[in-house]
Amino acid sequence: MATKSAALKRLMELAPGEGRPYVVEAACNPEENLHFDVMAKLPADSLPQVDNCLLSDLQNLAGRKGKHFQLGQKAMLAGRFATNSNYSQMLTLYQQHGSEWDDEERGGMLAYLARYDTQGGLKLLEAGIPLNGNALNVTPIFALCRAYYSPAVDLFFREALQREEPLIAKQGAFEISQHGPAEDEAILRARLAKWQKEWAGADVPPEQYTLQAELIHGLLDAKNWREDKSATEMLMAGCTSETCRRMYPHFFANNE
Repeated sequence: MATKSAALKRLMELAPGEGRPYVVEAACNPEENLHFDVMAKLPADSLPQVDNCLLSDLQNLAGRKGKHFQLGQKAMLAGRFATNSNYSQMLTLYQQHGSEWDDEERGGMLAYLARYDTQGGLKLLEAGIPLNGNALNVTPIFALCRAYYSPAVDLFFREALQREEPLIAKQGAFEISQHGPAEDEAILRARLAKWQKEWAGADVPPEQYTLQAELIHGLLDAKNWREDKSATEMLMAGCTSETCRRMYPHFFANNE
């Protein structure tokens, strides 16, 4: 299986469009274990050919006892490639069995459900990955963002970003930085400004300094926007903790 994944990976690098029939075949094989990240590189937003076979596989796997690698794999493939043609059946499946699934399986299916119903999907995300306590459960988040980062998922992390719990807000900042659209830059900047106002001159707890570092690093290391030189220098200069300053040693070595 590793050899097959390596061959498909190489094909994706050389001629990604030609990987389509192999991805469809793998997605529709109930026993296929090709690496998800390799299949996900196919340059197609969806594959209608996999809708019915993924639904059938998920229905067959959903209620089985014990851990099944294929269930998490199929759920993430649904999030990445399935269309909305079987949405009602997928929703019913999740409502019936989602509470029995592990974090990866729920994350993959939540990616699918959130993708095709922004408001309903946001409610499912809030129920499936609660924004309470001191931190978020990162395992379903990892599967969720690998499968499909939809507008509903972005809204979910925008909500997390505004929480007072620093570890929850930190996770929101990280996911937005790695996956969010360019317009999220303004939201991260506003959250950083709020942090600076709240903690100016105060005795800052270590976890709040960690949040500041993530907000600054998120703006500077974002995947879908770039800061210009002056903005980069201003953000780095705003670091007020060793946690943050250690990320940019050359800047502080040259400005002290």
